[in-house]
Amino acid sequence: MTSELQTALVSEFCSRAPCERIDIKSGSLETEAIQKFLSICLKQYFSCSQDETNEASFSNDQTSTSEDTGVELDQFSNADISCRFCKDDMAPVSLALKNHLDACPLFPVQCPNMCGKMSVPREKLTDHIIVECPNTCNHCAYQDIGCSFQGTKTDLTKHLQESTENHLQMALEVIKEQRTELGIMRGRLRKQDENIAQLTESVSKLGAVCEEAIKHNQEQEKTINRLCEQMKEQKKHQSKYEKDFKSRIADLEQRGLETPPQNGLISNPGLSSGYGELVWRISNFSRRLQRVQSGRIDDPMTSEPFYTSAFGYKIVVWAYINGRGKEEGKCLSLYACVMSGEYDAILRWPIRPRYTFSLLDQNPDSESRKDLTRVRKVHDFKRDEVRRKGIERPGRDERAIIVGFDDFVKQEELEDGNFLMDDTLFIRVLVDMPESYS
Repeated sequence: MTSELQTALVSEFCSRAPCERIDIKSGSLETEAIQKFLSICLKQYFSCSQDETNEASFSNDQTSTSEDTGVELDQFSNADISCRFCKDDMAPVSLALKNHLDACPLFPVQCPNMCGKMSVPREKLTDHIIVECPNTCNHCAYQDIGCSFQGTKTDLTKHLQESTENHLQMALEVIKEQRTELGIMRGRLRKQDENIAQLTESVSKLGAVCEEAIKHNQEQEKTINRLCEQMKEQKKHQSKYEKDFKSRIADLEQRGLETPPQNGLISNPGLSSGYGELVWRISNFSRRLQRVQSGRIDDPMTSEPFYTSAFGYKIVVWAYINGRGKEEGKCLSLYACVMSGEYDAILRWPIRPRYTFSLLDQNPDSESRKDLTRVRKVHDFKRDEVRRKGIERPGRDERAIIVGFDDFVKQEELEDGNFLMDDTLFIRVLVDMPESYS
């Protein structure tokens, strides 16, 4: 048998009506029908050109057809055959035909809703079920208001005709519920409006308070500016008074009269031998100590200068409140220093003063007070590789010579005793200038 005949036979099979070779329920080609066609129908065509012996053998022994069929399948499996519906090529025939028909978009299938439509193209089956099929199950149009009915289009039309009153009752209940919710929402809106009104009133009051505060601040600024101007005027008058005061003191000094020293300094003018005394008040001691320890200010603190007599030596006291040298952070260091004074030209030099330093006890019971007192006397000393017999007349730019104690008092003793009261210390310094040095 020629290849042209094989092609014609397979094309004849593919051109048969679907109902002759299609399983309606599954919509797929039955494998047994294909095998029957290939083993019987095609065999009959192929046997036409063979002898009667082979025909008799084929008729008497059908059990051997499977092997023969396999041979014949191999003979026409590569034939060029196309689908009758979508025109796609299919080779080999036995497998490709089955796989293709299972997925062919134009292959006719039966409606799964059993509406009687037997040959719907596979690609249009969904549209048929949704739009055309009378057996498609749909929800009632009043589902959103509570109706749970489902059925075919015919049943749905009947349901709509028969359930009009029920649907209206459902709609009425929904409307009532919505009215109730609307009433609740209106109440909430009214409360929100009231809250907004209260907030608006509060904002207005706050605005008025802010305006008053701004006005008050402006008035305070004006008052501060006015006080600043007054302070400037007072400073001008004060400087004028100081000039007058100094001129008067100069006049008195020229006349040889003894007057109290400037800047509130204490002296004993009656002692011509040279004796001076200072009581130094150091307030806010703890705060000053913290600032020194944190590096915000530097030691030492210095007292106001004082004179040993009306026309005597000028002395100043130094205090390292956080200690000096090896005693830094442990003790209060205290020193006295001879400064360049107004009467140095007529005084005796060098000098060997004796300093008496006292930390005053502030015990309320005056009879129980015990002052801490230490004395330091100046002897000969060596400075700048030169042996000196005392303190020489200081120059205005010369480095000062200080005399005192690095470890005058430990900081713990200040806190334990009555020396530090109300965060204030009192230090008394006595200066004695002997007339002769031995």
